[in-house]
Amino acid sequence: NSSNNSNNHVSRNGSGADVSCLTARGLPKQELIRLIEQALEELGYQDAANQLQRDSNTRACAPDVMKFRDAVLAGDWTRADASLLQLDAFDSRATLTHARAVIGEQKFLELLEASRSEDALGVLQAEIAPLYAKPPSRSDSEHENGAYAWQNKQHLHHLALLLMCRTSAEVRENAKWA
Repeated sequence: NSSNNSNNHVSRNGSGADVSCLTARGLPKQELIRLIEQALEELGYQDAANQLQRDSNTRACAPDVMKFRDAVLAGDWTRADASLLQLDAFDSRATLTHARAVIGEQKFLELLEASRSEDALGVLQAEIAPLYAKPPSRSDSEHENGAYAWQNKQHLHHLALLLMCRTSAEVRENAKWA
């Protein structure tokens, strides 16, 4: 059901977007379809989202992003980290390092919540702490690097204190993790 210009000329707006791909309100159709698809999935209407995907020939996320998302949702942290490294979505090494640290923290918190303190300690020592070991190279300022190191030290200290929690509820409360 696509309409073509009879002269095969594509009209574009100021941003370079194909005007024939805009909705009546000026929204890019592909983006609107992606938003609707994501909303359907979040509401639990996976079949409807899949049908929209087939009918529109549009995916809510790129295949690499879907692999990453599925790994995170499954708690498959090894696969999540490998998928993350394959994504072409990071503007700097520091941003990638931060994303890996967030994944490590999620793994750490889930282990604590499951009362697996020894495994959580191993993740903190072997996976999270090394990511915070040195400041990003984007600034040569000693003051900024010192502040970065101090902030990381405080954060690591906070994570280590979570190991003292006795219950899952206590972990969630102290981590401000719902």
